[in-house]
Amino acid sequence: MTGYDESWIQVDASKRHITYTRLPPGQYQLRIKGTNRKGQWSEHQINMSVTQLPAWYETLWFRIACILLLAALLYLAYLWRIRELTQQQIALDELVHSRTENISMLGTIGKDITSTLDLSSVLERVYKHVNELMVADVFVVGILDEPNQRISCQLAIEKGQKLPAFEYALSDTQRPAVWCVTHQKALWVNQISELTRYVNHIAPPVSGAESESLIYLPLIIDTRIIGCLTVQSFQPHAFSDNDVQMLRTIANYTAIALANADSVAQLESTFEQLQTAHEDLKVTQQQLVQQEKMAGLGRLVSGVAHEINTPLGIGITAGSYASKALSECEQKLATGKLTKDNLEQFMALLKESLQLLESNLNRAAQLVKNFKQVAVDQSIEELSTINLPDYLNDVLTSLHPKWKHTQVSVQTDFPSEARMSTYPGAIAQILTNLVDNAIKHGFDEGSQPGTVSISLTVSEDQIIWVVSDDGAGMSEDTLGKVFEPFYTTRRSNGGTGLGMHIVFNIITQKLKGTIECHSEAGQGCRYTIVLPNTLERAE
Repeated sequence: MTGYDESWIQVDASKRHITYTRLPPGQYQLRIKGTNRKGQWSEHQINMSVTQLPAWYETLWFRIACILLLAALLYLAYLWRIRELTQQQIALDELVHSRTENISMLGTIGKDITSTLDLSSVLERVYKHVNELMVADVFVVGILDEPNQRISCQLAIEKGQKLPAFEYALSDTQRPAVWCVTHQKALWVNQISELTRYVNHIAPPVSGAESESLIYLPLIIDTRIIGCLTVQSFQPHAFSDNDVQMLRTIANYTAIALANADSVAQLESTFEQLQTAHEDLKVTQQQLVQQEKMAGLGRLVSGVAHEINTPLGIGITAGSYASKALSECEQKLATGKLTKDNLEQFMALLKESLQLLESNLNRAAQLVKNFKQVAVDQSIEELSTINLPDYLNDVLTSLHPKWKHTQVSVQTDFPSEARMSTYPGAIAQILTNLVDNAIKHGFDEGSQPGTVSISLTVSEDQIIWVVSDDGAGMSEDTLGKVFEPFYTTRRSNGGTGLGMHIVFNIITQKLKGTIECHSEAGQGCRYTIVLPNTLERAE
């Protein structure tokens, strides 16, 4: 069969046919040759044209139809896939949009919750937002009270009604809230019967007796548990995964807000305590300062009283002597024995006694005047204009008893005039404390010899006042603390440590000036005070 096989097929007389199966469609030439009985082939050959028609499914049209059908099926599959992808894209876009809106909404909720530092306001805002997002038939926030081992439920709302505050003991392990706090894990059930996965038996709840769906979430800030939040519904399967995820985010914001509110409450409490302590300290300090003032005034009174005793004693003696002489003169006059010489002697004695009495009474009057001026200036804080050198001399006159019977001398170097507007009482107290401090500390209560020097230098807008001594001086440590309140090296001798602190405060605060101290051990002390010439009245 030309076109199908190239070799001859031999058949005998018993089989005069050949069979071709699965002959492909096409044009063929069947060649036939025969032999005689002797096996000689005939030279005559028969050629037959054979046409093999294709089966219906082998036709070109069928194949084209199949191709078209396959193409149509592929196109339909493509369209279906495109539609499915489009639907998935739409669903994904909707999900992304929904999640974006949720994130934006949760961000807004978080800002609202954390924008307040008041505990009750935080809890109310949390409930408002949770109730808007999901079915919140029951809403409770419990705050852990670790010292008392309990969970305090300060906000509980059921069916929109606020319930009285209640609490759970941490030892009550059958409570879902206790389980949530102690395990620091979320608890979520869609049916109340599922609660037995977390607790041994279901205890009657204080709120939410009809609840079927429950979510408990721990409130954790960093790694510290501060409480729990629960949302409950009376319907089973009321909450979706999305609800739980949103509630987790709100719980995180709630934990931050509660931690902030607690920190602010603690700060406010601490501030109030500090404020109270500060006020108490101010009152105590004022009392101590007043006591120091009165003690200084008392010491001044004692010194002045001792100083006044001398002229008064002399005056009394002179008066007594004159009185005795007068009595003797009267007796002689009565007996007629008074002579001219007796009368002249009596007159001379009387004149001397009166002069002595007058001079000592004037001395006492001047001391009283100076003391009165200093005492009034220290007790009445009035702004007035004074001639500073004259005023300092008056104060030093009152203070003279402090060093009168010691080996200490006081030297001054004052200009004739240095007028200034100031508080005289403050000036007197500064000088009193500085002189007293020099005698006590520089010269060991006046037992050591030495000199206290006081000088004034006047410029256009200020006065430089220097008080120095050549006494014991101070160590570097003492110098650094000389103006600190309650610091003293003579506490065992009754020192309060307020003298120089009062001086510093008066100069820097009341008189608006400055004071510096320079000293070395064994080299004495030097206080340099700079004061303004004119001081405005404080409002």
